[in-house]
Amino acid sequence: LTCEAMAQTRRSALSLVLAVAAVCLAAQWLVSAPAFVQPRAEKQSSSELPALLGAATALASALPAEALPKGPFPGPLAGSELCVSKPLVWFIYPLCDLVFFLSPLYITPFVLIFWGVLVTVIQLVIPATQP
Repeated sequence: LTCEAMAQTRRSALSLVLAVAAVCLAAQWLVSAPAFVQPRAEKQSSSELPALLGAATALASALPAEALPKGPFPGPLAGSELCVSKPLVWFIYPLCDLVFFLSPLYITPFVLIFWGVLVTVIQLVIPATQP
């Protein structure tokens, strides 16, 4: 093929792609009727905004001032010197107050250790389960 024939082929292919795209776009506009789309509700008046702000302020002031709640059951190290020294207490918070076991950050290592020990014990007791 010569350069002119290749250019003619490219032009006809591009024309065909554009024609198909135009037909698809026209079909989409014609077919896509808002059959299941609900009409948009009109915006409510802004008179509700002050009431909303007042309710949010009342709720925010009712929040507890202490960020770290004390749980109903103290941990085994509660009240000890280890629970007040800052660098170490960050790692042993669940031993100072059991409410920290609700945090995924602190419970994940314990869950992994529990399941690891359980699987190891099962594999030692039942040799057929060993890989």
